[in-house]
Amino acid sequence: NFATILMQPTIIKLDNVAQPFNYFSGGDDIDLQWRAAYIDITGISDERFNIRTGHIEIPYGAEYKATITGGTLRQLTTNLGLKMDWGISTHGKIYKTNYEFAYTRGSGNEWDRAEGASISSGRVGWDFKKNHHVALSYVDGALVPGKSTQLINKKRTALDYHYQKSDMHVRGEISKGQDNNSDRHYGLIEISKFNSNRDKFYYFQYRYKRDQDENINRTDESLISGLEWRPHNNIELNLQYHNKIAQKNPINDLISDKDLMQLQLRYRFNE
Repeated sequence: NFATILMQPTIIKLDNVAQPFNYFSGGDDIDLQWRAAYIDITGISDERFNIRTGHIEIPYGAEYKATITGGTLRQLTTNLGLKMDWGISTHGKIYKTNYEFAYTRGSGNEWDRAEGASISSGRVGWDFKKNHHVALSYVDGALVPGKSTQLINKKRTALDYHYQKSDMHVRGEISKGQDNNSDRHYGLIEISKFNSNRDKFYYFQYRYKRDQDENINRTDESLISGLEWRPHNNIELNLQYHNKIAQKNPINDLISDKDLMQLQLRYRFNE
């Protein structure tokens, strides 16, 4: 039990996607995505001090170590712009406090796009009372979003909360910061639940974001409902409905006010 190695390469092909994620160059792009790809050295001092290096998760917000979000329609991130990055971190647990601090390249999926970029991030969480968890986290540095070659100076601080009782979960996050000189405000509330057989997972989210600078004051509020159904150990069906409930000064008037229904079928190959 000295170390764990995890490798998760994924090839993704888009077909006429109107609003692709920022790490794609267009709506018909094909790309190799590295999710987790790291070695985690855990045999140094029990749970108190461990070292993780490779393509690791940015320790930030409600998304941190949340289950069943890798590659699914359901996401908890509040537009950080970077979920996984190449670098190194130290993490552990001391009494009821969990921590992780990381230094990464700011290049996201690809290794060799990080000239002039680097990110410092960290999260400290505390388990208090029964089934309650609260944490503070931060991100500070310059990153290269998606296929871009232009650096973005990004700062974020966030407070997130998680409550679990049996198969029901409540999560929330509020964050504030800047992208270059533009202010960013985000909020997330999610209520989720497994059924008794744990083959179905239901979730409901409220999302809020506000972008503000000298020329822009843009807000967006959304309600998201979803179902993840696993009829077989290897098969997973995801259904999600995204409803825009309020907007002010949207980026694109033609598509921003439209609701979105998404369906995803996933098959896992197990040996």
